[in-house]
Amino acid sequence: MTNVVCLLNEILYFPLVSGGVLVAYLAITNLPWFFAAMAFVTPLSVWFEFKEFGFSFSLPTEPVFFGMMVFFWAKVLIEGSFDRKLFREPAFWALAILLIWQILSIVTSSMPMVSVKYFLSNFWYVSCFFFMGYHLFKNSLNIKRFLWGYIIAFSGVILYTLIRHSGVGFTHKATGWVTYPFVENHGIYGAMLTMCIPFLLMYVVRSFVLTKRSFISLFAVVLVVLFAAGLVFSFTRAAWLGMAIALAFPIILNLRISFQTIFWLLLVLGGSAIYYQFELNKELSRNKTHSANNLGEHLQSISNVNNDVSNLERINRWNCGLRMFRERPITGWGPGTYMFQYAPFQKRSEMTIISTNNADVGGIHSEFLNPMVESGVVAGLAYLAFVLLVIRAGMNAYYASNDAEVKTLLMACMMGLISYDVHGVLNNYLDIDKTATLFWALSGMVVALSFYQKKEAPTGGASFNQP
Repeated sequence: MTNVVCLLNEILYFPLVSGGVLVAYLAITNLPWFFAAMAFVTPLSVWFEFKEFGFSFSLPTEPVFFGMMVFFWAKVLIEGSFDRKLFREPAFWALAILLIWQILSIVTSSMPMVSVKYFLSNFWYVSCFFFMGYHLFKNSLNIKRFLWGYIIAFSGVILYTLIRHSGVGFTHKATGWVTYPFVENHGIYGAMLTMCIPFLLMYVVRSFVLTKRSFISLFAVVLVVLFAAGLVFSFTRAAWLGMAIALAFPIILNLRISFQTIFWLLLVLGGSAIYYQFELNKELSRNKTHSANNLGEHLQSISNVNNDVSNLERINRWNCGLRMFRERPITGWGPGTYMFQYAPFQKRSEMTIISTNNADVGGIHSEFLNPMVESGVVAGLAYLAFVLLVIRAGMNAYYASNDAEVKTLLMACMMGLISYDVHGVLNNYLDIDKTATLFWALSGMVVALSFYQKKEAPTGGASFNQP
């Protein structure tokens, strides 16, 4: 009652303190269920700005994630509960190099305080959902609790969005506001959808084929339809592309194509694209289809680099990032500084009608360019290595496992990550709680399952998997 009175009178301090005490109690007494509860809350979080203090964050998630980070590392230091098997995973070392190099780049940052805040806010996602998540996700029940918690809450957001969107005829222009206040823009919304859909699809397949649980299967089918509708009417072209490529991934797994084959194929394709970039650009310039309400035309516009404003602005941001990288290739400009530093690197000939000097309409628009520009070439390569090594760990575990449930979960997690990785070529959302939570959690799930299928005992101290 006291909290309600305080909220009605816009007194936020008491509810925050009392809420913090409750959260701490739940985290200590039942961490797995608390973890699932935080997954449920994340899609429903809302962005608040505290102008009197000069900062803003998502409530209730980000303050809780900070507390979870402190709790996790304190537990590790006091109890020695970190599972040392993780040291044998190459993806762990790629992530460690990324984090260490980002810390070093703070020292040389063009805006040190911005970089400290940015690194800290990203570190609590990594700590909570990759490192802590890894320890919890060794129990596959915690994986299902986490994903179902997120999906059920997100279903409400999708319904809310579709109802609002239907009121204006499902227009492309309305995607900029129909997800508000739960999701900032349709790009984030699309990324969230594509990371969830594979789990629902795999659940439907497993339920119908293996367990024959008709009611639960029907519920999952309804959710697949709901999420698919959300994805279609998100008008997020990068999400459509990511989902299409992720849906092809089970074919690769069923053909037992090795990771090494895929890696060399990607390397050849990437090298060919660079070598023939002039010819490719000439071919793409023939596409003059604009972003539109018509879904077919909107899909065609994904390769329009001739006069589609959204695509041209994205290229403008990439070119600015490359010029910034050439000026500071080793340490970069500092974590979180791109949006404040890119304006002088714009060329008038590349600017569009939506170009600004304030990083409006997103940042650098690339998850892979961002660490390279802000923290240097080592960070960029480390992030790329992490992405690839997580998928490699998942593929190796999938081929080695004889456990149908483990294989299903691995496939769903890898499909979700691949959809985001493709999306990440064109956008960057790992500083947003709703997408960062899923990305790092799915990565932690893949690594945990890769050890789970080997049926190895943990080599750390106290377990994080209390009931």
